[in-house]
Amino acid sequence: MNYPSYFTPARRQPAKRGRLLLILAAVVLALAIITSFIPLSRSGSGGPEVNFAAQRASDTIAFKMAQLPGAKYSGSFTYGGKKYNSTSDPGTERTWKFTDLVVSASGNAAGTLEYDGNRAQYRVLANFTFVNASTAFWKSLLPNQSEGLDWANINNKWVASRDAGVPNLGALLSPQNLGLRLVSPSVGTASAPGPEVVPGEAKLPDTRYWPTRVPQVKLSDDSFTIDELTTTFDPETQNVTKVAGLYRNYVESAKISLAVEYVDRTAIDKVFTSGRALAPELAEVPVVAAKPTIEQPAARQIGNCASTACTYEIQVGGTLSNAEAAITGYSNFGVKSLFRDRSGSTFPSDCDRVIRVPLNKFAKYRCTVRGISAKTAAPPTFKGTTFLVFAIYSTDMLTEGVDANQSASSATPRPVRTGSKTAGPVEKYNFQVTAMPSTIGVRVGDYVFDGFSPSGKLYIARSAGYSEHVKAEQFDKTWAGYSVLVRQGKEQLAAAKYRPIIWYVAEPDAVQAFRNLIKAEGLSLISVYDVPAT
Repeated sequence: MNYPSYFTPARRQPAKRGRLLLILAAVVLALAIITSFIPLSRSGSGGPEVNFAAQRASDTIAFKMAQLPGAKYSGSFTYGGKKYNSTSDPGTERTWKFTDLVVSASGNAAGTLEYDGNRAQYRVLANFTFVNASTAFWKSLLPNQSEGLDWANINNKWVASRDAGVPNLGALLSPQNLGLRLVSPSVGTASAPGPEVVPGEAKLPDTRYWPTRVPQVKLSDDSFTIDELTTTFDPETQNVTKVAGLYRNYVESAKISLAVEYVDRTAIDKVFTSGRALAPELAEVPVVAAKPTIEQPAARQIGNCASTACTYEIQVGGTLSNAEAAITGYSNFGVKSLFRDRSGSTFPSDCDRVIRVPLNKFAKYRCTVRGISAKTAAPPTFKGTTFLVFAIYSTDMLTEGVDANQSASSATPRPVRTGSKTAGPVEKYNFQVTAMPSTIGVRVGDYVFDGFSPSGKLYIARSAGYSEHVKAEQFDKTWAGYSVLVRQGKEQLAAAKYRPIIWYVAEPDAVQAFRNLIKAEGLSLISVYDVPAT
């Protein structure tokens, strides 16, 4: 692949170094003031540790990117296989290349994708991923997919790529998500907890603690490296221009190599406009990775055969071996039948049809085989029968999703460095819900939320540890944490100003208790979602 010229690192500009050093000096001064109020670890000289200052400088650059309406990328993304400790795809290392991929803050994306030398059009629309590619692209990506798939009807057509191994680059490369990962490339390596961020109040499972150390930051005049991820930036504008290296989510890792270009609102609005125009075509599309549990129809003879014909009932099933839980749609079966007698002679029928079967249901029809004798008939075969599973999204649903994403992209919350949650299951659940490390939150008004969605909803993660204070689906009001939950809810509502707030709850046994607390304390604008920890 021929990369654009901005993939080659630019020469350093000595004249700009003075400007950057002034910026860093200002950052260090600001840090010294801030740390006089925050109990951070200090060096023997009594001043803030150098690494905290370097982190603050890198945060300035990363957080600027995280608040962009969108960005354009060319480069590659590699994951999977043993090299990257993949648990979801342990046998296959995959490298995806992309060119001029424009991604909005809310994760909508449009551009060109390449896998194993095959190119494709790529869209992320209303948080769904769609690909328009050749049959060669799909057969390379899905070598174990059944030959019964109706390959001809996905060739160079839009399909839903869920469960096909196509990455959601909208989520990975949204400026907010990528920007925050630049300064937290290894999720799951939280430091030992220091003092509580809010001292003196009852501790909750999700209480935050100031860090006692931060990852080593190697800072130069035009780049910073944290762990194994290097970010290159323009010293004059502090715009990120290149990202290369590894980032890790607990045990799994991935490699990225990106040229980055900041784009204005006009370019991002084109992504939303083109998405709305494409929505009618994507409202009902094949799901390329889905396949029926039973691909072949079943047949049984109905009654006695007439002298010149037999009637058969054909049954096809719409149960899927994968993906069905999150799909509303149907399966199309192109039934191909062959009726023979024991001598091998074949007989004509009207059994070859295209049958639509709703997912999780069965469809039956009757047909006639002429000239065959019931006494000599062999069991029919259905070699050549094809299937294709379709998802139904609806134009209105996709369009409304695009509208919500566009609105959210114009009002990105401000990321802030905050205390971390306890390392282990608590911190991991925070990442599961928000795709952000717990050391970073988003400030809206006077409150720091755990994260926010592509449609602008504000997230709070309620990890494991609350259910021990629940009895008969109610929190124990004598538990000191009860009043803390109520106070937090009131402060969140005041800060959000009618923006939707969601509390994600890890423990099924605590879900109804949270709902009852919200109802009893007048916090009804907060929603509670039952999302168990994985």
